[in-house]
Amino acid sequence: MQLFLRLTLLVMACVAGGLSAIMCFFGLAYLLPYPYLFGLVSIVVVGVATGYLAYMVFRGTQIRQKICMFMAIIMILLGLLLGIAMYKPREFPQKPGAFTDLQYADLYTGSRIAYKLYKDSSVAKRGGILFLHGGPGSNAATNYSVRNAMRPFTKLGFDVCVYDQVGSGFSSRLNPVEYTPERHVADLEALRQYLGWERLVLIGESWGAQFLARYAAKFPERVAAAVFVSPGPLFMPDWEEKSAGSPSKHLDPAERRVLENLIDIRLMVAILLLKVNPTAAIRFLPEEEATQYGSAILGALSPGAVCDDRVLTEDYQPFLNIYASHMVMGCLKREPQTLKKDFGRGDFPVLVLRGDCDYGHMELSTEYTNVFRDSSLVTLKNTGHFMLLENPEGFFDSVALFLEDKTKR
Repeated sequence: MQLFLRLTLLVMACVAGGLSAIMCFFGLAYLLPYPYLFGLVSIVVVGVATGYLAYMVFRGTQIRQKICMFMAIIMILLGLLLGIAMYKPREFPQKPGAFTDLQYADLYTGSRIAYKLYKDSSVAKRGGILFLHGGPGSNAATNYSVRNAMRPFTKLGFDVCVYDQVGSGFSSRLNPVEYTPERHVADLEALRQYLGWERLVLIGESWGAQFLARYAAKFPERVAAAVFVSPGPLFMPDWEEKSAGSPSKHLDPAERRVLENLIDIRLMVAILLLKVNPTAAIRFLPEEEATQYGSAILGALSPGAVCDDRVLTEDYQPFLNIYASHMVMGCLKREPQTLKKDFGRGDFPVLVLRGDCDYGHMELSTEYTNVFRDSSLVTLKNTGHFMLLENPEGFFDSVALFLEDKTKR
């Protein structure tokens, strides 16, 4: 009975030693931006703490010192193995990204933005269209499906700009704490001025729709028309206790296993560090590798975001900066209720587009039509969340009809 009690206490000592190491790891991470240093210190702590507790459990016995040393060595070895798993960079297959026709805008906000501007000099000009991609942290200027879906609008007389938001694609990177909705709004206004457009038609997809709503709330006089495509929640705190829908719920078991295999301890520790000390997170998991993780995860989720996964060919190259995505989404969840009164400002027409296979609930779309006065909702058949990829023809026809009807004035 006494032996059983001692063994139980020994197990508890191991757990306590592990918890002390975790507290040490994140406590030092809060204070210092040196992940290798607090990793090594944590390994020492788990050995010392477990060894000391083991010594106390077996005090009064002749084997207390041997048990102490044995448990300390075992826990240090386990810590080293865990450290190897945490600190070893993960290798991902590299996909070519040959974009030699990009243009760059150095904005007064400090962002360097990669963009592609399409024009057609053979038709009369009707203004400019600017596309806001999803994510946050995805891409547009370096996304063939977006380019191919947006370029035809030049035939209607519009100049068309697609760009990679800061932290995405070929645009510049920031300290993670600077990835905020407010920074994206400031960049968009700076880009509008850079392009010399007085007013513009904005098309936002997924997070891009949320982004569009925030820009329009601050600069309603600059919006000629707005198109919300597969929109994300207009105000995320309203969805805190209910699900807006997730592509992961539409994956089959094999696809779900692929997704689960991508979410490893290295990524989970990086996300936790991002909340504690973003500088330490970047030194632990560089932003380039974090983007490889994000892109692979987006690729694994993609079958759940389309009606027919045959559109996910080898040419489809998902991109997601997981740091930019995580930080902006965190900001959206903490937005104040006072922001809601600014939505719907401005006198511009609105079109909301969704696919009948979109994993997002219908309520996500109707909340936009409820807020914006001059609005209409169109649902495209056999279309998922990635509308520009899966149904570019239906997207173009719907937006073109809307623009023809609403922007004549």
